Amino acid sequence: DYLLNRRESENSDDYFIRGKHRKELTDVISLMEVAQEAKDLSKKRFMYVHGDAGSGKTQHMCHFVERMSSLINIYLLFGTDFEAGKPIHSICKALHWDDVHTLDKLDDEMVRTNRFATFIVDGLNEGAGTDIWLDLVPVLRAEIDRFSRLKLIVTVRTMEPGDMLNNHFKKGWVNLKTRGFSNLREAIEKYFDAAGIHENANDYLYVREFQKPLFLKIFCQVYHQLPYEYRKDLDILLLYQLYYKSRNTKVSHRSDEDPERMITPKIMRQIGDLSLFTYNCGDVPRAKVVELSNEMCPNRLWSNSLYHSLLQENLIMEYWLNNELMTTFEYDSMGDYMRTQCILLNKKRDYSCLDTILAFVKRLNNPTASYNEKKHINNTIKTFLSVWNPQPDIWHNKEFQDGALTCFLLDSLGLRNMKSEKSTLPKDMVARI
Repeated sequence: DYLLNRRESENSDDYFIRGKHRKELTDVISLMEVAQEAKDLSKKRFMYVHGDAGSGKTQHMCHFVERMSSLINIYLLFGTDFEAGKPIHSICKALHWDDVHTLDKLDDEMVRTNRFATFIVDGLNEGAGTDIWLDLVPVLRAEIDRFSRLKLIVTVRTMEPGDMLNNHFKKGWVNLKTRGFSNLREAIEKYFDAAGIHENANDYLYVREFQKPLFLKIFCQVYHQLPYEYRKDLDILLLYQLYYKSRNTKVSHRSDEDPERMITPKIMRQIGDLSLFTYNCGDVPRAKVVELSNEMCPNRLWSNSLYHSLLQENLIMEYWLNNELMTTFEYDSMGDYMRTQCILLNKKRDYSCLDTILAFVKRLNNPTASYNEKKHINNTIKTFLSVWNPQPDIWHNKEFQDGALTCFLLDSLGLRNMKSEKSTLPKDMVARI
């Protein structure tokens, strides 16, 4: 505290005078600031880790458990472990504790040994959906708060601004946001090595989506199913199609359905279709998706309904928007690519595709369009333009040259592999723009 309180400001007359001891003291003080921040953080008991789908929340938690398990008692749970009712009962069931008073005994033991016990709930708003957590979060926090030596960390997928669950984390929670890999090359090399992929990481640095651990994991999962020519010339549409096929066995088992029907890729494509043509690229009301899934796999109890199976496998998630429960995709970009696939399948002629995209641009300027709707339309247009390869003369349309689609085209370049032999977008035209 003595050194920190006497640290020179950048406006001090002596700030720019450098000497051996001054530099050593400055370095020591910088380290002490980090230590002080860690000390202050260690006194907090509730942490809220949030980030986009695939940004590494679960990976962070696993790394934390690996490093800290010798110093503190850690209990890792998942959002899917919880049911409506008393969250302590769900914890005891997941950890095979017979007595709900085990927490009292655990806290007493932590006091005796001068340690802490930390409970982690990973994917809090995934699996079981959002609705039950509106009631469970305050109850769970109050239960943990009764004890002096218990802490709670929850990981939450970034929610829409209007989601009511946001309100539970505004006060009394340490806020930590995950943003993906800091060293992409190193991450690709490690993932490839673990998956037995013998490729040069440098050849994949152009894939912006690899910044997210979930997408890199998906790629590694389906790499050996990809045709050889698509292993470097990445086709994300094809990648997601193969991914849904690879998840179909578990979804079919949960739904007591014949795996040969391939219900998983079918239902995900239909949700994309509904989003695109009925809800202007926005997310779909839960009731509509439940209805759709019940039509595909009828006469099921809730526990083995198709919708419930998709939730349990984390292929979809729920959130509240304006007092209505909505359904969205596991990973934001999956929705964008599913809608892109729907445009390509339903509008087979190039000019029909162009008309569809221009209609969505027009919708963006409509004052009745919501923030949520505009965000999805923007992302869908950029994603579509990143994979679309029409006849070359289409690109010379005035809307691309200097019109409504110019900015969207430039934004889409980060997702497009210009080196691909399939790309019909003229490089000289991009340079001119």
